[in-house]
Amino acid sequence: MKSNKNMVLDLLRQCAGEENGGVTTQYLSKRLDMQRTNLSAILNALVREGLVEKSAGRPVLYRLAGGQAKTGDESCFSELVGYDGSLRQSVQLAKAAMLYPQHSLHCLLTGPGGSGKSCFAQMIHRFATENYALEPEAPFVKINCAHFADRPEQLTVEIFGGIEGKTSFLEQAEDGILFIDHGELLPPAAKSGLLSLVENNYRTWQGRRCNLRTTVVCAVEETAAGEILEPFKSRFSVTISLPPLEERPPAERFGLIRRFLTREAAGSGHALSLTSEILVALLLYRCPRQVKQLRNDIRIACANAYVRGLKADQKEIRLAMSDFPNEVRSGLLEYKRRKADLKELIKENVRYVFSENQDVHTRAEEVRRLGGFSIYEWIEERMQELKERGLAWEDINTIIGIDIENEFKKYNNSLVSKVADKEQLSKMVNPRIMELVTEFLDQAARDFNRVYPVSVFYGLCLHLNAALCEGEKRRELSSDRIMEMIGKYKEEYALAVKFAGRLEKEFSTRLPIDEVVFLTMFICDRGGMAGAQPHPLLFIAMHGEHVASSMAQVIQSLSGTEVGYYDLPLSKSTREAYPELKQALSDWNRGAGILALYDMGSMRQMIEMVCAETKIPIRAIAFPFTALALDCCRKVMLEPDLDAAYSSLLERYHTLPMLRDDAYYRPRSGNVIITLCMSGEGGAVQIKRYLEKKVHWDNVSFIPLAISGREELLNEINRIHEKHHILCTVGAFDPQLLDIPFIPVTKVLECPQEKLKLLLRADIPGEAEVEENDRIIMELAEGLQYFGPDQVKRWVPSLVSEMEEVLGSPLPPEKRVGLSVHLACGINRMIGGEETPVNLHKAELLKENRELYGKLRACMVPLEEAFHIRVDDNEYAHILYILRGRKSEN
Repeated sequence: MKSNKNMVLDLLRQCAGEENGGVTTQYLSKRLDMQRTNLSAILNALVREGLVEKSAGRPVLYRLAGGQAKTGDESCFSELVGYDGSLRQSVQLAKAAMLYPQHSLHCLLTGPGGSGKSCFAQMIHRFATENYALEPEAPFVKINCAHFADRPEQLTVEIFGGIEGKTSFLEQAEDGILFIDHGELLPPAAKSGLLSLVENNYRTWQGRRCNLRTTVVCAVEETAAGEILEPFKSRFSVTISLPPLEERPPAERFGLIRRFLTREAAGSGHALSLTSEILVALLLYRCPRQVKQLRNDIRIACANAYVRGLKADQKEIRLAMSDFPNEVRSGLLEYKRRKADLKELIKENVRYVFSENQDVHTRAEEVRRLGGFSIYEWIEERMQELKERGLAWEDINTIIGIDIENEFKKYNNSLVSKVADKEQLSKMVNPRIMELVTEFLDQAARDFNRVYPVSVFYGLCLHLNAALCEGEKRRELSSDRIMEMIGKYKEEYALAVKFAGRLEKEFSTRLPIDEVVFLTMFICDRGGMAGAQPHPLLFIAMHGEHVASSMAQVIQSLSGTEVGYYDLPLSKSTREAYPELKQALSDWNRGAGILALYDMGSMRQMIEMVCAETKIPIRAIAFPFTALALDCCRKVMLEPDLDAAYSSLLERYHTLPMLRDDAYYRPRSGNVIITLCMSGEGGAVQIKRYLEKKVHWDNVSFIPLAISGREELLNEINRIHEKHHILCTVGAFDPQLLDIPFIPVTKVLECPQEKLKLLLRADIPGEAEVEENDRIIMELAEGLQYFGPDQVKRWVPSLVSEMEEVLGSPLPPEKRVGLSVHLACGINRMIGGEETPVNLHKAELLKENRELYGKLRACMVPLEEAFHIRVDDNEYAHILYILRGRKSEN
């Protein structure tokens, strides 16, 4: 219940807008149903306190000092970001609840965790005291139910009382506000008591009924189940909902970021600056823990940046993307979709500076940095060149966007040219980097179903070695360049972010977003070629409405490459069509020529005329689908038997690639061997037929490829790789494919037929090693005294296979042979009763590989039972050393 004093103030506040000059004692007495003598005493006291003014004339009029209460934009709520936006309704409800006559209304606050419910509750208390709904010194008592999760009975007692000599929370908050946070965690007894209390406005304590003189504000997670949340909503007079961060407009989120950064600037005594792309990431990344997470992530970044700034004795601390938690980077994935929303809010290519006095300044981002890689230098030099030619920034960005991927390929090739093979690479690069890059490219190959050339592996290893180990300084990519790459390659960027996080943890460093973008470019680089010259373009010309355009759209969707087209309606004459076709081909030309596919009729003549007149290099290939379909239509109309019609047409068109039995894209098994030739199809087909004749394999098919262009070859390899396992390639040239062996055709032709299968399998994981292993072991077994050839053949290969299985990966050929030899000799030694040599690293090996050690013991049980022997720990240590080595040596 409000005091008489507060009731007078409430009524004067309501009358402020109605009676500007003030109101009389008689008016107040009637409205409040209060004796005039008591009312006069209260009014005089308020005048002495300076809260109320009275007029000098007659009748005496009373009004609030200053004429108005703090309402609207002048209230404390105006300090909240979004008070006049997404929080407008919440603020209005809170004001109405606190200013309600007689007694402020109890409020229920709902919203996701971290959305600011505690802050809002404190603001409600502040507003109530500033506007005389509560006394200036009215208490604000907070209780967090999460702290009593394991003590529900104690929480009930703490709220309502029951401990002799101890004041309850309700008593502590009397004439003020009791804020209950995480109300959804209230135990049943406390929840029932609280809901009854706010509904009836009284409580029973120690057998006495007492009127409630406390305003209750309860916060409940909106994600709570309906059966938990609904009773709160039905009992509380006012429900105030706070919106989740993702539903608040970008301008409000920017306001929150600004507030947090200026507070950190004030706390550190340094201005804080960051690039526009970092601001974009902060505006767009997903915050499951709402405003609280946004604030904490900014604090973490400022702490990381402050350490660097302190060391450098800088007045301005520069925040880098690497200072923020990894999930912040993911916000850039949304930039392309949300670019329009941020256009008016964030300027590109500027640095934002936040100072302790809450000012925000922007300045153009510097272009030149000290040091750096050649790829960065090229970007800057190219931009400067285009600027000097007077091009607009938008045009410069477009040109850079077209050229940068080809230039990146040049950069990659310049790195690769430094090494000849993996052995040489291992002398130049940290071995751990090579291991991590191998895992990264393997993951990328699985995720994106691609085959990467070995040049990508070499280039990425050298690039990271320079960045992580040699301490080379870096340059920064422009904001729009970063945004464009991330928008174009979202999935690749997401994988690169994860890999960057692993590198940061492994090497105790922080990678800027520029390096993450370069990691993305490596796994997007499908050809690894310099490719500085423009490519020819494809153009389709067909008869019929929308035939060519539809076909071009399908091909473009599947390949990701633009395709030109021209539709020739049957009703249009050649005279009408020719100028349209000429214009279409001229518009499509980019300087490297056009490959035109056409269906039939006079289309070829028109294309040749365009070529002669315009001097555009055009090569035309007939694609007679319409003619074929007409012929098939006639055939089925004349032939009543379906199989007869099919056989006849198949025989007639057997020379077409898509119908031949030996077509490369019709393999009969999941495993394939690819035969290659530089040009023409004959060479690859001849190699295929030779191998099929000499080697009989039920589970392997041969695919001939005749592609001279490396990038085109890689595209075909990737298409095959999507559905088949490529065992190896055979041909006259090595395509340099990562993890796909190559066998020269000369070796194939020189190899005797009985050894040809072994030759092909020599580079196939898991097959050639087995045969070669068997041969070595069987030769060795001839000299074993207790473990004969038949026993070796029965036990050793199966034991090696079991050990590979428990290890979780196949062993390299040299390790497989070494393990087989060791097992054969070791078993022979144990059967003969000889002692196992001592392994000096036994204790360390068994401790480091405890789980694998247990699995190896299980593998050896059948052997021990069969030969009545016991494999001791020294022997297990020898085996573990072969399988894993020691960590200290890795």
